[in-house]
Amino acid sequence: SMSLSKPQGKGKFKRRGRISYATLGINQLGAVYEALLSFRGFFAEETLSAFINTEGFRDKLISRWALRPVIKNLPQFREMTSTALEKVGNMSRILRLDQGETRRFDDTAWYILAEGRVEDDEGVHQVSAEFGWLPFAARDGGQVHCLTNCRFVVLDRNGLSNCVWMCLNSTTICASSE
Repeated sequence: SMSLSKPQGKGKFKRRGRISYATLGINQLGAVYEALLSFRGFFAEETLSAFINTEGFRDKLISRWALRPVIKNLPQFREMTSTALEKVGNMSRILRLDQGETRRFDDTAWYILAEGRVEDDEGVHQVSAEFGWLPFAARDGGQVHCLTNCRFVVLDRNGLSNCVWMCLNSTTICASSE
């Protein structure tokens, strides 16, 4: 059941009227559906802020919220739904490497260049270049040298092995096996 009316009664006896979906006609169900579609939810910032700070989630949420636009701008994830992006964001982290730094990417994670330029034995690579373990191809892990300050999106191989990737009509969908 759902509350659709203003509180009725006085004092502590104020109650909202409840409805049962089973008793609604098709037009009434349509009106309820349209009202739900037009609903604009919001977070009470003070309550959310207090909860985040008390529970120690602040740093984790800030890093995840900062990661989502980075992931969405990569061609590998551009066509994903927001739900799939959230799952990828939960499995990801950012790795920052400074200009001149050299790193060997092993096969324990999938590294995607999100910002900067790097060079390896195959040449110079731009944003969206992939290193380490690749979900759809074999690749020899070599050393990568950062030509500029770089940021990589890192997806742990074990986390990805729990995720099934499919491509349907040019749309990538992630269905978790959890």
